[in-house]
Amino acid sequence: MRPVQPSVANMMDPERERATTPAKRKLADRDLSPREMEKAGTRPPPPGQVNGDRAPPSRSSTRPPTASPQAVQKKRARHMTPPVWAQRWDSRENRRLNKANYELQKRGPPSTNGKPPVVVKQEQIKQELVSRHTSPEAVRSDSLKGAPVADHNPNNEIVAILGPWEPSITGIKPTDEIAKNVADFLYLNVVANPDSGEIANRGVEFEIEAKLGTLIDKDTNERVEKFVTTACLLHDTGRIAFRSSMTAAQHKGMNQWLNDKVLNTNPQNPDPRVRDRVQVQYKHRREVDKFFEIPSQLRGRLPGCVRARINPKHSVKLQGRLPGCVRARINPKHSVKVRVTYDQKTGEPLAKIVKARVADINLHMPNAPLDCRISINLEAAWDGPIEELEQIAVGHGNKFPDRSKDRLSYTQSHYQVDLTQVTQTVPGPGNTQRVDKEHELEIELAPHVTIDQGQRATSGQPHKYPELIEGFVDNIRILARAAGDFV
Repeated sequence: MRPVQPSVANMMDPERERATTPAKRKLADRDLSPREMEKAGTRPPPPGQVNGDRAPPSRSSTRPPTASPQAVQKKRARHMTPPVWAQRWDSRENRRLNKANYELQKRGPPSTNGKPPVVVKQEQIKQELVSRHTSPEAVRSDSLKGAPVADHNPNNEIVAILGPWEPSITGIKPTDEIAKNVADFLYLNVVANPDSGEIANRGVEFEIEAKLGTLIDKDTNERVEKFVTTACLLHDTGRIAFRSSMTAAQHKGMNQWLNDKVLNTNPQNPDPRVRDRVQVQYKHRREVDKFFEIPSQLRGRLPGCVRARINPKHSVKLQGRLPGCVRARINPKHSVKVRVTYDQKTGEPLAKIVKARVADINLHMPNAPLDCRISINLEAAWDGPIEELEQIAVGHGNKFPDRSKDRLSYTQSHYQVDLTQVTQTVPGPGNTQRVDKEHELEIELAPHVTIDQGQRATSGQPHKYPELIEGFVDNIRILARAAGDFV
């Protein structure tokens, strides 16, 4: 057999080879302790191996020169007992060895080419499987490890004063009962309206408005007294009327109050406390409303949702011009009128609307000078020409006087506050005429946003329908209380 040359690995790193292959120690070194082994001198590398078997050393091979010119001769250690491989064990004597084999060398997986396989821990495998390229997520997570975690607990300011605190025993603030009932009221009559299909197809618009005024008890002709100390919703018993007006002093005070809100939310306001506020947009309009009663031969233009509520005694042959959803909600006791709005300065017609009531709910606020009526109406555009109304419509002179409106509109997000002074010329005593002025304040809620958020809530999509209605109710409360400062 030809002698086998030492391997490259053994030549380059003999010490590591011996450390990882304890089975290849010399017989004399097997009983040495690890500390004694460390003190052993530098030894020449072992000869090459073939398939794990030791090859006989070559006589002609030369060992590489050692670092030291003169090798240190190590004194052989003496032991009191023979090594374990030299001990004899007799099963009849049942005598145990002084030291078990596995304490000298722990068994492991079979070796390859005389070298034991490298043992790799599970954690090392996981690290090797990770990509060498740094991902954005890894960079972001590493950068955030040392950064303090921001605490977004909304209760921090309260906890700083009160100590451990939560909004309730469940950790959640209870829903406001008034806002919840108003949300249900709007959902049933707007979002889930049974005529919603025709309303959308015929271009009919919802109107959601809250008018400030006074709830009148019809039995006493005075403001209602329900012996309550907080705001509450009242059942419609048929014995409550509503007067939608405020005093001139309240109108003037609310005008200045709302103007201040426009200035406070202006993006150019240097005050840092209002820099991130949602801006209040301001618009001043001067308009004139004229009313034309629709004769029976023209009521067929009404939509079916409106026409269905017209008094059946009236002719319905020509009522098809209004959608049925509008016709269904016209009060039989009231005449059907078209409201034509003109620009006061130019005389140009701006809108032709037929309004039909859907539902309303009364909010009594005993701690404020004003109450509120939240109304839902349908507004259908009249598709006929104005000249037709002027020629055919029933005379409206003294019966439907013109309304001159000086309106200030303040819009923020999905809410619009209309502060209006209405002037009418009405007949007075002795064939005289007098000028009446009414001051009104209304808060309108965007109907398309209400429908959208309500439908999202119905289908389980992310929505903010409760917050939308709660903001609507909160604006009503704030404006009603503010009016108390200008009585």
